[in-house]
Amino acid sequence: YALNAIKGIGMNVIESIVSERKQRGPYSSLEDFISRNATGELNKRVVENLIKAGALDGFGGTRKQYMSIYVTVMDHIMDNLKNNMAGQISLFDIVDDDSKAKFDIQLPNVGEYTKELKLAFEKEVLGVYVSGHPLEEYEDLWKKHTTNKTTDLFYMEMDDQKGMKVKDGEFITLGGIISDRSVKYTKNNQPMAFVSLEDIAGTVECIVFPKVYEKYNELIAIDNKVFIRGRVSAGDEEDGKLIADTITLFEDVGRTLWLKFDDMDSYKAKQADIDLILKESDGRDTVTIYIANTRQKKELGRAMTVAGAEITGALKELIGEDNVKLV
Repeated sequence: YALNAIKGIGMNVIESIVSERKQRGPYSSLEDFISRNATGELNKRVVENLIKAGALDGFGGTRKQYMSIYVTVMDHIMDNLKNNMAGQISLFDIVDDDSKAKFDIQLPNVGEYTKELKLAFEKEVLGVYVSGHPLEEYEDLWKKHTTNKTTDLFYMEMDDQKGMKVKDGEFITLGGIISDRSVKYTKNNQPMAFVSLEDIAGTVECIVFPKVYEKYNELIAIDNKVFIRGRVSAGDEEDGKLIADTITLFEDVGRTLWLKFDDMDSYKAKQADIDLILKESDGRDTVTIYIANTRQKKELGRAMTVAGAEITGALKELIGEDNVKLV
């Protein structure tokens, strides 16, 4: 993905980074990258946005690790440069390469950000999701409670057919993330909203008139995951819009989080850790343990907050991503 697409990074610093790489070869680590570009226009904001975009993933660490140490690394390298310019001799001038390696700043054992937070950072600095989509873990829920995709409201011309997959005036339900909202006022000074709803396929505009806005305005917040039921409004040869009738948060739709184990012994070995993670939750969703070899099911009878993704992220890290599923 082009470096020029990353917000806050100008062409001068990009050309400098690429030129250095062409002249002296690929960068090998975060410290190597910063030290080789420290005398140019590289600053902390540029490094932070490169990390958030995933441009430094190839060095082998996690984005959370790099975010934890990049300021320290930059300060350390800049201090050394200032000392060299002032003619001062430092420890690094008199020791061999093997000894210098012992003083390298080590990556901390902090793991990785949740997938949802990684994607939020990508959207922040790139304007798009690159390594996935926030709705992926809600795919089963999304399929069950929607009647259509956003692309069904797109006007298309293919072969001898043209138009949308839905009809003007048809009632449908869409689900997705609110990526933008704009509040306007009618001639009677009543608030209404224009909402951009984004699912895995695309984005559609939803119009929330005053009566519906009054009822659901607290749910219409950017990054909220919602189902919107409403009536299709379509003009000639243009994409359709959805006139909202009801709005429901994903988290207000009952779900079950399944935790799968090969056998009972595997579950018991992780039971204490699972209970500790679930103590931090306070949502509406139930949790069910599934033992594969005996096909046993055990409902924990505990509510949990899945929407924040931190709980599911911790569970996936504990027992494996393939063993955690929301339905």
